[in-house]
Amino acid sequence: MVDAQMIAEKVRHLSPPRQQEVLDFVDFLSMRDAPPPLRSLEGLWQGFDVTPETLDEARLELWACFPREDIG
Repeated sequence: MVDAQMIAEKVRHLSPPRQQEVLDFVDFLSMRDAPPPLRSLEGLWQGFDVTPETLDEARLELWACFPREDIG
C-alpha cells in the first residue's frame, strides 16, 4: 500500500511546476470521486404555465394512443 510519506518524498524531488501539476491532479481526482452536489428543484417549472387544465390535456393526449382493448 502506498502511504502519504512515500508520495510526499517523491513529490519533494520534483520541480515546483511539476509539484503544482501533482497538486492539480490530486484535486481533480478528489472532485471526480466526490458525489455530485444536490441541486434545488425550486423554480424547476418557472416560465411554464402548468395548470390542472394543461395537465388534463396532456393526460388525454398521452392516453389517446393507449390500446383500449387491453383495459378491462
